[in-house]
Amino acid sequence: MRKILIPFLLIFILIVIFRLIIADTGVFFAYDYLKDKIAINNTSNQVSIENKFRENNENDNQNYNFNNLNGFKKEFKNISISNDIKIDQLFETDTWIRSNGGNFSNKFSKLNNINLNNIENLKLDFKINLNDNFIKKKWKNNAETNPIFFEGNLYITTPFKEVLAIDIDNKNILWKFKSLKKINSRGMTLWFNKEKRNKSCIFIPIRNGLFCINYKTGKLNKNLGEGGFIKTGIVRAAPAIWKNFVIVATVDDQKVKYFDLKNGELMHEIKIHPNNKKFSGGSPWGGISIDNKNDLLFITTGNPRPALLGSMRKGPNKNSNSVLAIDLNKQKILWTFQEVRHDLWDYDIASPPVLGTIRINNKLIEVVIVTTKIGNTFIFDRLTGKSFHDISYGNVPSSDFNQEETSPMQINSIIPEPLIKLATSINDLDNRSKEE
Repeated sequence: MRKILIPFLLIFILIVIFRLIIADTGVFFAYDYLKDKIAINNTSNQVSIENKFRENNENDNQNYNFNNLNGFKKEFKNISISNDIKIDQLFETDTWIRSNGGNFSNKFSKLNNINLNNIENLKLDFKINLNDNFIKKKWKNNAETNPIFFEGNLYITTPFKEVLAIDIDNKNILWKFKSLKKINSRGMTLWFNKEKRNKSCIFIPIRNGLFCINYKTGKLNKNLGEGGFIKTGIVRAAPAIWKNFVIVATVDDQKVKYFDLKNGELMHEIKIHPNNKKFSGGSPWGGISIDNKNDLLFITTGNPRPALLGSMRKGPNKNSNSVLAIDLNKQKILWTFQEVRHDLWDYDIASPPVLGTIRINNKLIEVVIVTTKIGNTFIFDRLTGKSFHDISYGNVPSSDFNQEETSPMQINSIIPEPLIKLATSINDLDNRSKEE
């Protein structure tokens, strides 16, 4: 009897181990991950001092053009327009089905059930312990994804490679999706399938692709990609839904990609950087926003690499530290704006572009707003890229490293006043003692 049971027991143990290894992300994802792990010289994401762009670097775009920009705000100074404005025109939505509040990334809802009159009365209603066993306590990751909310359910990521659906009214977990790899994205999106409502799913980036998870059951939508997994490349920001596509911005090959919502196939892609790019980095990790009315996509990009050494990537390093507007119909970049030329300080534009509407003399202007690590706030016309405020440039010190060729000028913002200051002096120190 024991001889008969042992093989069955071993098979059961192997099945359990296999299930734990592949998790809910599936066999294809586990195979793809293992294949990459054992690949020889798989160093595509590494950057060293021996930069591969050293050769022929003189062909890079090294021309610095500094033109002070006049803001278009003054164009409306003496214009009086009496058209009535409907307050609803100023807001995107009253739902929160995409991280950061929706396609506009404005982190705002016009719902007013919590307001200035009752916010002081808020109190804890219930809590759920996510760190509920020994193994979890030993394997904790960062959780960086802003939750989404739909039909009374809160969808969150946890530090334990999980996506959870929480029923707020009944105070319980509806389902749990376990990932093989850490969920280190900065956003997820609910795709509301109008044709087959019960097939609606949450797109969440994990490692090198998107998973389409049914919002009701927590199970993968097997009709998209490879069993619910679309291999896109590495994605950080929340995907966006446009027409019949799910759109992502990839940080490994730095492209905007359109995938068909019917089958997950790649349909179009747009390069973020010029073909003659001679630097690494400049990735769209901070966030993307989409204007479905004008069919425009907006992205912000990170700094060039190596981050603190620019001697091997001379020139302004075009489209790094920038905001880009992309025409989704024409599949091309409409306009760009670069904040820091030849960045040497790791000044990514880390926040997603915010889409909003400003009112000047009762005229509504659709804008994109960008806030930066330096504390600058930029406001641009969505269609033209013209700045709302004046933008001027000032001379900056050169580097004392003899191989470094710094940008001779950088932006010197006056209005809006920067939210922080970069320079520190003795006057900024307080009078605390060493013991304090």
